[in-house]
Amino acid sequence: MKASFLLIACALTLSSAAWADDKANYRKYLQDMLNAEQHRVDDVQAAGSHDEAIAKELLRLANDRITSANELMGQAKALKDAAAKSSGPERAEIENMAKELEAFASYDRKYAEERKKAAETLERQRAEMIQGLQTHHASIERLKAKLAATK
Repeated sequence: MKASFLLIACALTLSSAAWADDKANYRKYLQDMLNAEQHRVDDVQAAGSHDEAIAKELLRLANDRITSANELMGQAKALKDAAAKSSGPERAEIENMAKELEAFASYDRKYAEERKKAAETLERQRAEMIQGLQTHHASIERLKAKLAATK
């Protein structure tokens, strides 16, 4: 959409002097520009809603991984406690299992942090997009005023 919007804007702007002489064509030019701006606003709002949903899903996944990491650490602690009470050859094996669970928990925490950062990035970009809509809304209002003035 961005490329077609720019093509319309450039093509029509370059010849706007010729269009201004013909009121009907000038009105069509203004209406085309208004439609393009409104379409852009719709596109940005849809993208923002999509990004918001993705960010929420990323945070949910991050929370699931944190819960998993906590559970794994609890299991690792229980294994360490069991190993401490054991004096036989199984002690080393139990300690190794606890270390593996701790490694899995560490991976889950790293996964969660990465998902949180991705969600933060999406939220920041969405906020920037929404803020950028002010420019489009101002342009829409200017185009509407020009259309009203050319009746």
